[in-house]
Amino acid sequence: MTTHISRIAIATIAILVFAVWAILNLIQTQVARNDAMAARVFDMSREYRGQLGPAGVQFSTGWNNYLNDTIDSANGAQLDEQAYSDLVDRFLALDNNNASFAALSSFYEEVGECVDADLCDFWTARSLFGSDIVTFYHNMYPVLEREQQSGGNVNGLLHFVDRMRDADRGILHRRFEWHFLRANPD
Repeated sequence: MTTHISRIAIATIAILVFAVWAILNLIQTQVARNDAMAARVFDMSREYRGQLGPAGVQFSTGWNNYLNDTIDSANGAQLDEQAYSDLVDRFLALDNNNASFAALSSFYEEVGECVDADLCDFWTARSLFGSDIVTFYHNMYPVLEREQQSGGNVNGLLHFVDRMRDADRGILHRRFEWHFLRANPD
């Protein structure tokens, strides 16, 4: 009987050790995956800050100046949808604004697709690019929506904007991450 009890005890301990090992392995795998997803976003941010960041600031400043110079603030600066769409089209026809629009739209689409494919961490992308992407969308939404309707490649950008809205409303929450288990938390 004692032999039987000791076998049960050893088997129970072995099962518990295996369960703890499996849980720790799962946690380690998830932490490594989260780190890789955040690292992809940081790699994208290097490209953005080096090349596209200054172009984005120039594009946004140019748009704001154009908008302020074009709209009559004495009349309350009210525009209907068609007038706003025409205004955006005229702005994009000036100088190299269309080229800057295409470059920024392409990069923001890449960020959105990376997040949609669950290869990039949304929360890291949100903190690094979120306000720029949402501002770009709010300023250029007539063109972006027309591109989507005509089958253009802007779904990732639009999905990212939707996720930003959900996060701002509290509908989307950050998943629990196991940062406390890292040996070197950043």
